[in-house]
Formats: sequence, structure tokens, C-alpha cells
Amino acid sequence: MEEKNGKYEEFEYVRYYKDGKIHREDGPAIEHLSGYKEWRQHGKKHRKDGPAVENGNGTKEWWINGNRHRKDEPAIEHWNGDKYWYLNGELHCESGPAICRTHGNKEWWIAGVEYTEKNFNQWLEKKSLNKKLQSTLESKHKEKKNKI
Repeated sequence: MEEKNGKYEEFEYVRYYKDGKIHREDGPAIEHLSGYKEWRQHGKKHRKDGPAVENGNGTKEWWINGNRHRKDEPAIEHWNGDKYWYLNGELHCESGPAICRTHGNKEWWIAGVEYTEKNFNQWLEKKSLNKKLQSTLESKHKEKKNKI
């Protein structure tokens, strides 16, 4: 069987292929009449300069190399207002809840591990203390070097 290459129009979809994998570098690799668009490279959802998935209903998803990923902002912005933070394919947010639903439910996640709000705040405090300690140790190290 021959590998697909180029543009293929199939029913309500337009898909682009390279070496048998869905792939396009200069726009969405999948487009649907409903407005759905998906950016892929080498078969994986991927886009550096915007969402890799744009649903016709307004939902947007950010992906890098096949992993949901967006630094410091939600990787999924759902049409209904729900937001999900991912980093390297794992639910992750260090500034607050990684899942915020419009009806008020929130979930706290770090590197794919779920925390209670209390445990998340303790983790955040430990991180802050470790940062202060590291800064203090670096200052002391510099002072010591200057004296020698």
C-alpha cells in the first residue's frame, strides 16, 4: 500500500499527509466544515505559536510534540469557560488550581499528581522557603569568594 502524501479531501474533512502521517507545517493539517482545525507534525498534535486544536464551538487546546502543554496559562480553554493547565502532558499548575470549572469546582495538580488545596499550599510554601534558602546560600558563597 502506498503512503499518503499531500492534500486529501474526504467527506467533510481536508487532511494533509507526509510519509503516511498527518502533517502540515504551514497551517492546520486537519480541517472540518464545522470549523474544527487541528495542527499536526509527523502525526502528532503540535503548534508552537497558538492552539493546536481549535474546535468550531470555541474550545482551544495547546499541544507540543503530542503532549498537552502551555507554560503559565491553561492548555485547554473549554467553550463553557472550564480551564485546564498542562505541562509536558501532565496536569500541572504552580500558581493555583490546574483545573478550574465554571461551576466552581477546582483541582490542584503538580506534575500529574493531585493535591488537596491544603497540601498544595504547603507544597507552595516549601517551594518558596527552598528558593529563599538557595538564594541565601548563593549570597554566602559569593561573600566567601570575595574575602579570599
